[in-house]
Amino acid sequence: MLTFVISSIICSVVLYLPYQVLLQKEKMLQFTRFYLLFSLLGSIFFPLLAPLFKSPALPKPLEMVQETRARVDAFAASVQAQWTNPVGESVESSPVAKTKALVAYLPFIWTLVSLMLGCRFLVNLYTINRQKSHSKKVPMGSFNIYLGPQQAGTSSFFRAIFVSQKNYSSHGIPPAVIYHEQIHARQGHSADIVFVEALICLFWFNPILFAYKRAIKTNHELLADEGVLRQGFRKVDYQHLILAHSTALSYPPFTSSFNFYTIKKRMMMMSKNTTQFTKIWKITGSMSIAAIAFITTTSMAFAQPIVPIPNKEAAVPAGNGVTEALFEAYNAAIKNAHDSFTARNGKRYLRLDASKLNRRKMDSIYYHMSQAQRKAALKCILIPTPRPLQRDTVTEAQFQKFKNPEIYGVWINEKRVSNSALNKYRASDFANVFISKLYGAAKKGRSYTHQLNLMTNAYYTRYLADHYASTYQPPNR
Repeated sequence: MLTFVISSIICSVVLYLPYQVLLQKEKMLQFTRFYLLFSLLGSIFFPLLAPLFKSPALPKPLEMVQETRARVDAFAASVQAQWTNPVGESVESSPVAKTKALVAYLPFIWTLVSLMLGCRFLVNLYTINRQKSHSKKVPMGSFNIYLGPQQAGTSSFFRAIFVSQKNYSSHGIPPAVIYHEQIHARQGHSADIVFVEALICLFWFNPILFAYKRAIKTNHELLADEGVLRQGFRKVDYQHLILAHSTALSYPPFTSSFNFYTIKKRMMMMSKNTTQFTKIWKITGSMSIAAIAFITTTSMAFAQPIVPIPNKEAAVPAGNGVTEALFEAYNAAIKNAHDSFTARNGKRYLRLDASKLNRRKMDSIYYHMSQAQRKAALKCILIPTPRPLQRDTVTEAQFQKFKNPEIYGVWINEKRVSNSALNKYRASDFANVFISKLYGAAKKGRSYTHQLNLMTNAYYTRYLADHYASTYQPPNR
C-alpha cells in the first residue's frame, strides 16, 4: 500500500507539470480538459498497472546457487538484524518495529478518512437534490431551471440550472448567463467535478488532487466563456457581465457557477490566440511527459531479483543439521562480534564487526544447519562474498594498445608502473584484465583516460588460492 501511495503522488505531480508549464496559459481548452482527466486516471492506474509489466525472474546457474546459498539466506534474514536495536531494548520497542506498527495502521486510517469524506460527498449530493425538490421547476428545452432563494447565484448541475427566483421573475438574468450554464450542462462538466470529488474521497492523501480540482473547474469556465462568445455575444459586453456578477453569492456544492474566482484569467483568455504550431508542439510535449511518467512508474517492476533454480539437491543438506556444540558456537561468535556504541540521541546501540568473524567457518556451519536451526540461529547482516575475477585472454592487439600512455594508466599486480614496463612482458603473461574509464574529478591531474589493472599468471593463481581459502565452498551434489 505504501508503495502505491508514493508512486501515485509522484506520478500525479509529474503529470500535472505539463498543465502548469505548457497548457494553462494556452487557448487549447478541449485538449486541456482531456489531459487533466487523463492525468487523474493515469496517476491512479499507472502504479496499479506496474505489476502487469513485471519481467520474469531470471534463474541463477546451479553452481552460483551452491556457492552463495548460505550467505544469501543470511542476508535475506538480516531484516531482523540485532545491530539495529538499542542495547537492552526488545525488538518490539525498536524504531523499526514502531515504524512497522504505524504502517500496519495505514489501511485503517485510509478507510476511516475515506468514509468520512464519502459521507460528506453523499451529503452534498443530497443537498443538491433537496434544493431541486424545494424549488420551482421551469422546463427550458432539454434543461430544467430551478428557481431558488433570492441570494442564490446562477449555477448548474448536469441538466439542472439554479437561478434566483426574484431575478428570473423580473427578467434580471441576461441570456448570456443562462447560455453559459447551458454549455456547462451540454459538455457534462458536472460529471468531471463529481469524478474529482469521488477521487478525493478515496485518495485524499494526495494533495495534488486539489490542484487538479481547481484546474478542472477553471477549464470549465473557460470552455463556457468560449462557447458564449461563439454564439455571437460581444466580448466587451460579456466581460462587463462577468464583472457585474462577480459579487459573492451562495451556490450548491458540486455545481458549475457563473461567478467563479478566476475572473482575471477569464478576461485574458478571451483575447488569447494560440497558433496551430504552438498547439501541436505543446500537445506533443504534454503526451511525451505522460509517456515518460508511465514508463517510469511501470519500470519499477522491471528490475527483479535473481531467483535460484528450485533444486532439491542444492537445498538444505539432508540430516538433522549441525551438532548442538557447533550451533552454540555459531551463536556465540555472532554475539562476540557485536560491540555497543552511543549515538547522538544518547541511546546505546549494537553493531556488528564482521572482521571478528571467520567467514569460511561461519558459512560452513550455516550451510550444514537444518531449516529449524537456521530459523533459530541469531541473525546478522553478512554481505555475500563476491565471486572471484574470471581469467581473461589478452590479445596481442589489445596488449599493444595498453602501451599508449595517453589512454591507459597501468597497474600490474596492484602496483602502479609506467606504460613502458609492458615491454618486459608478453600478452600471454597476463591472466586478468580490468579497465575502468575515469570521469569528473578522477581525471584531474592525470594524463590518461582509463585505468588498466593487470594480473600476471602467477599473481592470479595466488589471488584465487587466497579467495577460496577464505570462502566456504559447498560440496557439489
